[in-house]
Amino acid sequence: MRKDPTTFVLTLLCTALLFVSCSSKTEEERAQDVVVETLTAFYAGDIDCYISHSDFRTKLSSRQDSLLRMMLDRYVDEVRRKGGLQVVEPLQSRLDDDSTATVSYALRFASGTRETCITQLRKVDGEWEMCVLAGW
Repeated sequence: MRKDPTTFVLTLLCTALLFVSCSSKTEEERAQDVVVETLTAFYAGDIDCYISHSDFRTKLSSRQDSLLRMMLDRYVDEVRRKGGLQVVEPLQSRLDDDSTATVSYALRFASGTRETCITQLRKVDGEWEMCVLAGW
């Protein structure tokens, strides 16, 4: 039995389109992913990840960068002494306009405490970054 190559190509194309449509994320979800991934890495001690996904990366002098890293290291050490972070739980995201988003999330710590937070993000060169500095 000979198979029709057109049927095969159409089946392959439909499968690929189905995969893409099911896996593509909204901008709100992408902003939310940046928050979860960045904060998870930060609380694991990856300060570079935190800085590279925030507005710190372009606005600090080298002296300010050194001081910031020292403060962030101390904060992460303090959280570790309390048992560390268990999970960053996204709660809600909204796209404020084409280039800004707001994400609310909860931080659950091993000590049993839970903090609810809100952060704003800005899209820069097609990528979401967390707005940590005032006056964004």
